[in-house]
Amino acid sequence: MFYKIGLTLTLLTLLAAPVYAQFTLRVGAAVAGTYYSSGEVRGQIRPGAFGPVEYDRADATTPGVLIGAELVDGGLWQVGMGIEHLLPRSIDGHDGTFSFTSFYAVSRLQLQRPTAPFVTVRFGWNIFNGDDRYKNPAYSGVPLEVFRDNAKIQLSGSFNYAASVGIARGPFRVEAAYMTYRGRRRIRENARTERESTRITDIETRYSNLSLMIGYTIGLDS
Repeated sequence: MFYKIGLTLTLLTLLAAPVYAQFTLRVGAAVAGTYYSSGEVRGQIRPGAFGPVEYDRADATTPGVLIGAELVDGGLWQVGMGIEHLLPRSIDGHDGTFSFTSFYAVSRLQLQRPTAPFVTVRFGWNIFNGDDRYKNPAYSGVPLEVFRDNAKIQLSGSFNYAASVGIARGPFRVEAAYMTYRGRRRIRENARTERESTRITDIETRYSNLSLMIGYTIGLDS
C-alpha cells in the first residue's frame, strides 16, 4: 500500500512541474552503506534441519560511485524529476556485485542567495540488477545450506527514497544525502520428483547509504 501511495505522489509531482528551468548533472560516491536482507525460509535448511526460519541480517558494503541528472523548475520551492544510476558494488567479503537505476520525483526548498543552502526530498522507483555471481543462491545471505541444483534467483525492483542537504553557489552544487533503495530477490527451486514441491524463498532487500555529491547546473530558460 505504501509504495502505491508513493508512486501516486511521484506522478502528481511530475505533472505539477510545468516548464523545467534547470538541468543538473550529478556525480558522487557512497561513503558508507548497509545491505539488509529479511524473509522466511521453509523446507530443508541443512541436512537434518527444516524450517520455517525467519531471518533478518545487515552487512556492510563496499564504496560505490553514482551518476545522475535532474530537471527542476521553481524559485524558493522547486519540483521536478531525476534519474540516477548506482554503479556496481558488493557486500564486504563477496565478489558478486549489485546495482540500482532509479527514476524519481524531487521536491526542493532552496533559499535565493549567492550561496544558497537547500533541502531536498525525493521518491521514485528503481530497477534492481546483479551480476551472475550475485545471482548465485549461495551468495544470497539466506541461512540455507541445501539448494536444489535447479535453484535460480530472480531480481525485481521496488521504490526508493532519499533526503539531502546541500549548498549551491553559481552553477555548482555540493550535497550530502541519505538514500534507500529496495528490491526483492526470489529464489525458485522447482520440484524434481513427485514427492517434492516447488520452493520459493522471497528475500526483501534494502540498500541504504550516505552519499556525497557534486553537481553542475545549466539554466534552460536563460
